[in-house]
Amino acid sequence: MDRDISSIQKLIDETSYEIRLVENEFNRLGKEVESTKEKLTLLQQKQYSLGLDYGQLGDQKKSLMEALTISGRQLEEIEQAASASLAKVSKLQISEVEGQSRIDQSQSKINHTKEILNEIAGAIKTKTEEVSTAEVEIDNSGKDIDVRETKLKLTFESRTEITSTQTELKSRHTELVGKVSELDKQVKAVRNEKDKYKEEHHQNEMKLLSYESECTSITEKMRDEYDVAMAGLQIENPDPNMPEAEAREFLAIEKDSLKKFGAVNLLALEEFQSASERKDFLEKQLGDLESARNDLMATITKINKTARDLFEVTFEKVKANFQMLFTELFEGGEAGLSLENPSDPLESNIEITARPKGKKLQSITMMSGGERALTAISLLFSLYLVKPSAYCVLDEIDAPLDDSNCRRFLRLITKFANNTQFIIITHNKITMQAADNLYGVTMVQPGISQIVAVKFNEIETKDGQVVISVAPPEETPETNGHQIPDKVVERMTSKVTSPAGRPDGD
Repeated sequence: MDRDISSIQKLIDETSYEIRLVENEFNRLGKEVESTKEKLTLLQQKQYSLGLDYGQLGDQKKSLMEALTISGRQLEEIEQAASASLAKVSKLQISEVEGQSRIDQSQSKINHTKEILNEIAGAIKTKTEEVSTAEVEIDNSGKDIDVRETKLKLTFESRTEITSTQTELKSRHTELVGKVSELDKQVKAVRNEKDKYKEEHHQNEMKLLSYESECTSITEKMRDEYDVAMAGLQIENPDPNMPEAEAREFLAIEKDSLKKFGAVNLLALEEFQSASERKDFLEKQLGDLESARNDLMATITKINKTARDLFEVTFEKVKANFQMLFTELFEGGEAGLSLENPSDPLESNIEITARPKGKKLQSITMMSGGERALTAISLLFSLYLVKPSAYCVLDEIDAPLDDSNCRRFLRLITKFANNTQFIIITHNKITMQAADNLYGVTMVQPGISQIVAVKFNEIETKDGQVVISVAPPEETPETNGHQIPDKVVERMTSKVTSPAGRPDGD
């Protein structure tokens, strides 16, 4: 019975909502009828005034058309004569340019030839001087060759003697080089041995210095701490039966065990007291942190519980609204929202399922673009019903919708328009037809945009033609909710374009 009562109450609420919508629509239609009657009266008055002047305008139109025909013929004749004259002028200009280019080419060739002739004359003069100089040099070279041949013979004779002497010196040099190499090897061996002994001597000196320093420090320490003079001290073997080698090994072991004890810390008591105070302070701080942590965890738990309760309530409202709006937009079908992890709703993903009328239940990712768009619109307005606003801006939300789905979407917008003002950016003609105000942006000059607004209350129809009154940019168009005919939309979209023929903006 409770479920039946709640369903009946829900039907009553929906019926009341539809009744309010019908009443609002009835009031709007009444206002439209009154405005239409006023327009009809204005049109009748304009028709009467226009009927009086129709005959005079016809006679003037006939005379103007005859004058226009005569002027057109004369203009065609003048244009033909002008085109012929322009063609002749173009030919003469081309001939003049070609002749001038030929003259320039001939003049350049003449200048180039003169330069070549001058260069040839200078070259002939230079070569003649060079030939005379070469003949004199040839005569001098002949005499010089004879002198040099005599010197060359003497040089060859002395060369033989020098060669024999050089051979003897090379043999002696080879013997000396062998002896020097052997001596170098001996010197290197001696130097290596010297360096080795020198290094060993240096290491021994370093060890001796370290031993002397250690002995000095031990002697001073024994004198200062234990008042023992190491110079007159005689060490007795505690066990005369122990051999000297074993005694030395035992002494080394005892020294190692003594080193492991480490140095005596005389400040241990003070450090213990400071550490105890530090421990008490940290325990107190830890207690404060634990209490603060408990308070924060309690606050977080309270916030999570409140957020979870609010989320569950809002989610159920959105779910119910989504089912209702989906059925209205698709004219049937089913849709739902579900949580992937109901135990943790604040961190869970939300799964959206939708089944349009006549199709199987499927995820939204398997739907077409138009179906997904309508589903998204349903979800958007289901959220909007939970928390409405006075204004809503939609940017090309109807782009993926076809004509029938767009009309369904506009019916939904019309219902919400009673409480919310919608600003829709669109290129869809059907959406433009349902608008109360229409604004377009055009670029009259490059870089200068201008807003064009259409007043739908001044749409007139005469002899099958639609007349639109376009308001200046500073004016605000009046609204009356009329739809725009297709011819009006075509003329409006052709006007509200950039110079390139495409829309300048949204």
